[in-house]
Amino acid sequence: MRSRVALAMLLSAGLLGGFAATTAFTMMPRAMAASAAAAPQPASIAVCDVYAIIERHVESDQFRPARDADQERIKTALSPLETELDTLQRELQTANPQDPAAQAKYQAFQQKRDAYQLRRQELLDQYSELVAKQFGESLQQVSAEARKVATELGYSHVIAQKTGPMTAKDPRQLVEEFLSRPFAVFPNETDITEKVREAMKLPKAAATPGEVAPSTPPATPPASAPGTPAQPTSKP
Repeated sequence: MRSRVALAMLLSAGLLGGFAATTAFTMMPRAMAASAAAAPQPASIAVCDVYAIIERHVESDQFRPARDADQERIKTALSPLETELDTLQRELQTANPQDPAAQAKYQAFQQKRDAYQLRRQELLDQYSELVAKQFGESLQQVSAEARKVATELGYSHVIAQKTGPMTAKDPRQLVEEFLSRPFAVFPNETDITEKVREAMKLPKAAATPGEVAPSTPPATPPASAPGTPAQPTSKP
């Protein structure tokens, strides 16, 4: 009787062991396949000179007219003040320094000049905000186009990489140049700059070579503002 029980236990252990081994070997390929599927795919990196593309983009008809209109608005707002200041200066240059009327006119000139400078700075700040907004919008659009082109070409990543010779001479500008060139070496065929430029229908050369930011508006103080007339003196 005992021999039969022992035999049954051995058979049971053998069967269970065989089942366990079979199950383990059956599960191993599945686990390996799942691990392979979960493993990260190797990165495929492209480079794009987004700086050069943005430089062209902000000079396009999408952005330039708005800046031109704002510059015209600044000139229109400041022109009457400039004319008034210029007239006051010419009058003070020929006025009798001991004339109380000249002294009052000098005080008026100072007040108008200060008001002019405040207004001019306010308008220029508004223009700077417009330019900054345009650059932000351009960056988003260029980035989206670069992503689209890169995906079509099979790239998983795009690195912003400035190309061409470095023209900066100021040490601070040189640091910016270095930071805008993260790759010291990269294969030329991974550069998608021209494909992105063509996709956005932008010209090959920038409107203002070597100058990324649009020029500041041609609103400058009148010639009289820096050179304040001599203050009239009262009679002793």
